[in-house]
Amino acid sequence: MIHNQIYMIILIVSAIILISQLPSVIAGYLLSDIVLTLYVSYLIQTFFVRSVFTKEY
Repeated sequence: MIHNQIYMIILIVSAIILISQLPSVIAGYLLSDIVLTLYVSYLIQTFFVRSVFTKEY
C-alpha cells in the first residue's frame, strides 16, 4: 500500500514537472522552426539574387 502511494506521488510530481516544462519546450520548438524558416528563405533569396545577377552580367 505504501509502495503504491509512493508510486502515485512520483507519477503526480513527474506529471507536474512535465506540464510546467511543456510551454518552454513548445516555445523552443516554435523558435527553432521560425529560425529555420528565416534561414531557408534567406538562402533562397540569396540564391535567386545571385542567379539573376549572373544572368544579367
